[in-house]
Amino acid sequence: AFVSFVRAYKEHHCSYIFRWKGLEIGKLAMGYGLLYLPSMSEVKQHRLSSEGFIPVEGIKFDDIKFKDKCRERQRQQNLQARKAKRQEEKREKGKKSLKRAVPDASATSDSSKAASRKLTGKQRQT
Repeated sequence: AFVSFVRAYKEHHCSYIFRWKGLEIGKLAMGYGLLYLPSMSEVKQHRLSSEGFIPVEGIKFDDIKFKDKCRERQRQQNLQARKAKRQEEKREKGKKSLKRAVPDASATSDSSKAASRKLTGKQRQT
């Protein structure tokens, strides 16, 4: 309901009455009783203020189970896929930081770069 309300507010034709920049997302989310702010492209792109929102701490959302066994199995599979993706991204970041730490021999020699540049018009005339 929160996401639908925010999107409807943004797309409303009476922009003079419903000012998008004046919408206080944080207070609205607290009014809806949200435990955390959902990631919405509208909020990220326009950098709306989440002031007034206090996220609930101490709740592990991954531990909340579905009552339906079929949906719970699907949720578990999605959680495992997310964890695997995060671990892969961490490994890639680690490899990138190692590559940055070791400088290339070709990158350190500035004279080789200068020799391979094209000549300008004035240089060709002389």
